Amino acid sequence: MSAEIAKPTFQPNPLRILAGLALTLPACICCTATLALPTLQTWLLSMQNASPLRKAENVGMANYTRLFESLQFSESITFSLLLAAERVAIVILVPLLLALAINEFRQAGRISARLLFSLPLALFAPLIAAMSWKIVLNPASGLVSQPGRWLANPTQARLGLLGIDALATFGLACGIGLIVYLIALRGTGDSVPTWQATRRPLLITWAVTLLASIALSFQWFDPSFVLTGGGPQNSTFTLAFLQYTLAFRHIQFGMGAAIATLILIILMLLGLAAGLLVILSRLHVETVSPGKPVGLMGQSRRPLALILLLVVGLGSALCVLLGLFPALWTGWVAICNSAGFEKVNQAISIVRVMINTTLPVVMSVLFTQLPIAYLAALGIGASRPLGRYSGWLLLPFSPWLFVTTSPLSIVAYQRLAEAKLFGTLPAAISPIMISIPMLFTLALFFSGQEPKWRAAQAAGQSAMGAFMRTMILPSLPLAALLACFAIAIGYQESVWPLVAAIKPESAALPNALTQIAGAFSSDSAILAAALTILGLPAFLLNVLVLGVFQIFYLDRLAVGKAN
Repeated sequence: MSAEIAKPTFQPNPLRILAGLALTLPACICCTATLALPTLQTWLLSMQNASPLRKAENVGMANYTRLFESLQFSESITFSLLLAAERVAIVILVPLLLALAINEFRQAGRISARLLFSLPLALFAPLIAAMSWKIVLNPASGLVSQPGRWLANPTQARLGLLGIDALATFGLACGIGLIVYLIALRGTGDSVPTWQATRRPLLITWAVTLLASIALSFQWFDPSFVLTGGGPQNSTFTLAFLQYTLAFRHIQFGMGAAIATLILIILMLLGLAAGLLVILSRLHVETVSPGKPVGLMGQSRRPLALILLLVVGLGSALCVLLGLFPALWTGWVAICNSAGFEKVNQAISIVRVMINTTLPVVMSVLFTQLPIAYLAALGIGASRPLGRYSGWLLLPFSPWLFVTTSPLSIVAYQRLAEAKLFGTLPAAISPIMISIPMLFTLALFFSGQEPKWRAAQAAGQSAMGAFMRTMILPSLPLAALLACFAIAIGYQESVWPLVAAIKPESAALPNALTQIAGAFSSDSAILAAALTILGLPAFLLNVLVLGVFQIFYLDRLAVGKAN
């Protein structure tokens, strides 16, 4: 951070303390109501013999005893741990090396590389990807020799799903890595970045990314749900899919809640670890000049960067293309069998499915998750009610940093049943009213911009005018980017629509695709047409949004350590 910005010292006052706590209050209420209490209720439910079909009775730890004695549960833990290990192996090195190599090139080169690796991000659609692999593995495609044989073998099926996930994870890790690592490598202030200034932000960013990849592994659902149904011999059950199966297929809410509780414990520990890393390192995000030089190796080491780019970059691009192949093949099958589009239109109402999928997500993000997170981030990062210790206000939220709707779905389902809301729009909206990742990101941004606000006031600008110029206006593109990411992720959410959209008129994307895959299991052309119709608009929109932000905004952000 430059000396000019660092000079003004923070002096807490009662007004800023009151404002900060008041702005954070809605987030505290929403976090308690939609995250903390459902977590507690899930734990309590795990000690009951609960079901919608009978009155619940307390059974103590019996559900856990039954789980630990179950072969199905032990297999799901094994497979979930294998997934986590595989993702760690992918995330731990290659995206970082790729970012280090691309960081040595000029702005145009960095943007071009990020645009290329944005394709797997734009195609982020776990359910659609799994359905695409279903088409590739169809014996009629002729692409895989005897797919039924290896899907019937426990070891081969497990290895096959691990390979499918590895390709998807690799592209996703490279795309996200080039965004977050290049931002961490930029350094803050106006000075040229150095290894000494950037290594800690880069290391913390890398560690948080690693923890996130592990956390998401324990919520892995779609490929097992679509391709193997957890078989053969329970070999491809994950904890998340086993929870869904026990709770919503076998109607054993207590057993499902026991698995959900174990998942929540893992996620909360990982979230706390990530939160403490961010808080103790005093990281922040701020805006910098887009033309700022970022190379760290120097001219003597540029050949090393070129070698890294050729080896890691070309290898990464090849893996990304392999990961994209099922989607490309699905589009080709749909085009070659255009009659499938007509059958899809006869089977489902495309417009209604798109509305049922998009409207609840947009409403949830724009009217609850983003505004509540934005206000709380202002309270923590801009008002800074506890001075240099204000970052600790993020700690109560950090246990739910990586939690999605999946482990909280049983309690959320019970709430819907009690309120008799099934089939209505409120039922389709995510039961989580605040996005903790949004809150963290925006709080770190306002924390990074807050010294600039103080410096502007010290230079004679009015407090409100400086606040708008240094805080609000620079944050709007970041808020828009976070909203786009949240909408894209919510559009692909599988578990909650499968749980909540139980009436045909409320069917969303997962319901429609599951219906078509079941009704036309032997006709890949119809499923390919459905995937193309429902997935292509989201992909094109994601490409456009990511392209705009990659070109015009992301080079203006930097991650640094507060002084």
